[in-house]
Amino acid sequence: MLRILTTAICLVMPTIAALSQSNTLTSGGDASATSGSISYSIGQIDYLNSAGTSGSFNQGLQQPYEIVEVNDLAEGVKIDLSIGPNPTSDELTIISTSLLDNTFTFSIFDAKGSIILGQQPLHNSQKIKLAALASGEYFLDISSNSQRVKTYKIIKN
Repeated sequence: MLRILTTAICLVMPTIAALSQSNTLTSGGDASATSGSISYSIGQIDYLNSAGTSGSFNQGLQQPYEIVEVNDLAEGVKIDLSIGPNPTSDELTIISTSLLDNTFTFSIFDAKGSIILGQQPLHNSQKIKLAALASGEYFLDISSNSQRVKTYKIIKN
């Protein structure tokens, strides 16, 4: 009986180890209180990007942040923007490779749709101060002649 149990354990243990995640960590530990305990790790940076014709998917331990263009609404209006950094803690930089005229404006909204910064003229190179905003998710709307052209999701830490 002991031999069968030992054989079963030797066959099952390598399978369990093969299914677990492992990584080099910068820090980690265990925390406990009267309500329970938890193990934590810091520094898990690996992820795998899979891309196909219908989109892309990031899987792994920690996900990268990026500026996400939520939509492209206006027909016939083409504008190329570079926006960053995201996430940001102080200011957001907008750089346009397109020549912008005085009809382009931007606005910033919070996740509830409340206006944080009303329509402001958009220039080819511009910095927007966000240091006074609370951490969270915001939306940057780009408009031309009061018609929304693009919307970007911004993360503020």
